[in-house]
Amino acid sequence: NGEVYVRYYRTAVYGGKSSAYLWYVTIKTFLVYELGFADSLVVNGLFMYLTDEGEAIILGLFVDDGICLYNSAPLMHWFARRMVARFSTNFFGAVDAFLGQDIIMNEQEDTTTVTMQSYLEQSDAEYKLSSYNRIPVPIDSVLEVAEDSKDKFSSVFHAQLGTYAWAVNNAYPSHAYALNQLQQVMHAPSKQHHVQLGRAHACLYQMRQAGIVFHGPRSAFWKEHVDIARSDIGKGADTAATDKVPAYTLPTPVELMQTVITQDANFGGAGEKEKPQIAEYQMICGAAWQWKSCKSAIYCDSTSESELQAAHLASQAAVATRKMCEEMRIPVQRTICYGDNQAAIKICHREHTSRKERGMRTRADHIKGVIQDGLLTLNDIASAYNPSDIGTKAIVAIDVWRYLAAILHGKIRLGLPRSDFSSKDLRRLLETSEYHCAGSRAVTSGPISRPASSKHFGDAARPISKSRRKR
Repeated sequence: NGEVYVRYYRTAVYGGKSSAYLWYVTIKTFLVYELGFADSLVVNGLFMYLTDEGEAIILGLFVDDGICLYNSAPLMHWFARRMVARFSTNFFGAVDAFLGQDIIMNEQEDTTTVTMQSYLEQSDAEYKLSSYNRIPVPIDSVLEVAEDSKDKFSSVFHAQLGTYAWAVNNAYPSHAYALNQLQQVMHAPSKQHHVQLGRAHACLYQMRQAGIVFHGPRSAFWKEHVDIARSDIGKGADTAATDKVPAYTLPTPVELMQTVITQDANFGGAGEKEKPQIAEYQMICGAAWQWKSCKSAIYCDSTSESELQAAHLASQAAVATRKMCEEMRIPVQRTICYGDNQAAIKICHREHTSRKERGMRTRADHIKGVIQDGLLTLNDIASAYNPSDIGTKAIVAIDVWRYLAAILHGKIRLGLPRSDFSSKDLRRLLETSEYHCAGSRAVTSGPISRPASSKHFGDAARPISKSRRKR
């Protein structure tokens, strides 16, 4: 009869417009005000419960899935009882899969490998990724919006790009540049762009076994680096220095949580102002755990200004990591930032960094403040050992494997190349079945030290698949 009605839900409906907000308010209210958890101010969905005796629970939520880390069984039993009573939660034991990730823990080698192999193999049925020939690199040119762009490719392009982006953002930092290039043309994709997306997706499928590997304190990763450092010192002129090298010891928690960032910028140098491509990769426990490749927010007219933008991006990542670690009571040292251009270092040493534009001055002042506060230090690194190049430009196939060795498996220590591992070894590792036995040597422990046990839970209202029930 022309009357306006407002639909009101008594409970949140999955997929509803405000259901996500209502669910987060419900779970947050229960955890914070009823159980006494503290919610993170840096990362949404991160909750911590700490006692005076040192017992702790760290809870990470993604909608109705989560990972729970703890160091006290009685405390965990209390938390599980309360969650089951309130939300009928299911606990599935040790983590082996989470949000499409395959998590492989090797207690003997003290390594943890994170891949998206199962997720990509499921995508093969829809996008026929296995039908492609060998593709060495995800993208080999800069993508631009074409004149023949038509809307008929948008829905198909967006669906496949979302599948590709989820895998890249979870476990494959080497595809960050390709993903950013494809995202820049998603508003007007053409047939050529769709072909490029298919090639990048197929390249990711072909390297699906090459996940990120994190090293724990008992991993041979740390001992190998100490042995190489000794051999390098022995080759120097001062042979007596070898007597001063201490014996190998397990890394302390502070040493284990040492974060390293590599940053790079790609300035075209066409004589005009442009927004260069910048990238940063943050590594911990021997592998990358956070990365970003994007266009600079402001225009630059020189390589020096481009490098300053990359250093500013790295400083933002360092500050966010420091805040998160301090909230979880994890001791961290000053973050080491490597770049293959000394422009940012020289600019930050000047009293007046730039008189042209306020954007440059504010970024330089921010980097200075982060350094003065003891959160970051800038260091120079040779271009051949800067893996951030893979996030700023299309790298030729012969160099990709070297960068993958540094980012994924820690096979090349930043600032100190591994003499016992070549790009040929890594390629054989990824292309043959040797990966299953050799890939687990590399790493574990993740961004936080793994407690004695862990639990994975989900909402009981969602039916459990047969394969998941079997696991």
